[in-house]
Amino acid sequence: MKRAFILSLISIGSVATFLGGCTTFAKPQANNQSTSTATGTLSYSCAPWDGAAIQLDIQNNTHQPFPKLTFNFYNQLENFRKPAVKNIRYRFVAETESLKNGGAAFYKESASTYEYPAVAEVTFETLSNTGVSTGYYKIKLKNKTIESQFKTAGWLKQAPQLCG
Repeated sequence: MKRAFILSLISIGSVATFLGGCTTFAKPQANNQSTSTATGTLSYSCAPWDGAAIQLDIQNNTHQPFPKLTFNFYNQLENFRKPAVKNIRYRFVAETESLKNGGAAFYKESASTYEYPAVAEVTFETLSNTGVSTGYYKIKLKNKTIESQFKTAGWLKQAPQLCG
């Protein structure tokens, strides 16, 4: 009886250790970032040359305007017009390369401070032109790397902007 009890405890401890170890394979969080999911909004926008664009704004706290991360997509807009797309990744390198990259990203820590990430990546696990989209992002700033999951509340209810 005593031996069976000890074996049961060892089995339970092994399972708990295994399950606890599995969580380390989840998407890493940098610089003690919260594991909560950020909230995003998608909207129509304009590219620098007055062409069509899509804008994704992400905030970790919907009740605070900052910090805020903005992605602007100038190319591959057909992905945003399809009813649903899975696992699409965008990578932007340096603000000065935004036209070559087909988009740009910037991070606002406050109303008066902003920074263009050296590298910004956003992956849509699901991208919907009518509903909720999900994904994750990673940006490399001068002094830190930030990454998080996000979930959009859908598209802002507005007509496409007339650019130009």
